[in-house]
Amino acid sequence: MWLLNSPIGSYLVQNIIHSFITILIIERAIRIWDIRNPLALFRYRLMTLILPISMFPLYSLVNQHRGSLQFREQTALFSMNRWLGLELWDMVPLRLLFLLILGSTAAVFFMQEIIPIVRDYGRKDTIASGGQQLPPDPAIDAMVTELSETLGIEKPPVSIIKDQGPVIVTTGSRNHSIIISSGLLNKLDTEQCRCALAHELAHIVRRSNATTWIVFIVRILMFFNPIALIVFRKIVQDDEHICDDITISLTKKPQVLASTLKVFYASPGESKQAPGGRIRAIKDEIWQHSHNLLLMERITRLEQNSDTAHNSSFKWGAFLVTISVIVIINYFVV
Repeated sequence: MWLLNSPIGSYLVQNIIHSFITILIIERAIRIWDIRNPLALFRYRLMTLILPISMFPLYSLVNQHRGSLQFREQTALFSMNRWLGLELWDMVPLRLLFLLILGSTAAVFFMQEIIPIVRDYGRKDTIASGGQQLPPDPAIDAMVTELSETLGIEKPPVSIIKDQGPVIVTTGSRNHSIIISSGLLNKLDTEQCRCALAHELAHIVRRSNATTWIVFIVRILMFFNPIALIVFRKIVQDDEHICDDITISLTKKPQVLASTLKVFYASPGESKQAPGGRIRAIKDEIWQHSHNLLLMERITRLEQNSDTAHNSSFKWGAFLVTISVIVIINYFVV
């Protein structure tokens, strides 16, 4: 197929193979170096997105003949063209199967990531602009002031809106504000409310909104790559773990944070009543299931106090060795 034989096709093929090799090496390095700190995990896994997207042009600058037949036959450790030329059961070309994988991954990316993110940010805008704003709560303002001073950041404005759902969101990438619903305040006690606010402030300290968008732009550029689909979710989860740990450092109460997260658990079957027909309901159920799995993983980690106090310094030597191994090996994979 002409597409896979073109420079664009070579980039697509090598991007996926390089991603596969990168994630194998990084996940193995995480075990070898016994890396458990969420911030370190975040940095390592971020490389699974950044490195493959830049390797093909970088290698092309270093060696313009890297894609030649001579390099593939005499120097390369692995040549994808050999495999793409094979046929399964002498009927199904692997090239066709590869294109189906690209198309399926792009479709999943659009359905499970683009639509939910647009809907989530649209929901934030609706909450910010359309919710009935209630009078400020002095106790909430006092909590936010104290936590902000401890974190060394400027106190963000806090708005309380009339909404029965458990809602707490941080808006803005530079000028942040926190929006919390009356329904959530009714469900949380004082300690749980403190944990919820501390977690949102941790996201502000981390600049999570801006960071997530930057990572997501990289993810968009790799919309065809199934490895990137998995890694992006792990990176987002690592960021949540980092903010959980910051929250614990402020409150010293992981069990309270775990109980707070349970309030946001989506009850099975809620989406069946959603407007839009059965297809919309199925999509919402899939989203809720994914949401609940990620939430329960965080809750279990907090309840077991698993690695939440693991704050060893980042080992740059191990990190650079891992990156070097990835760059060298992928150079010989075309």
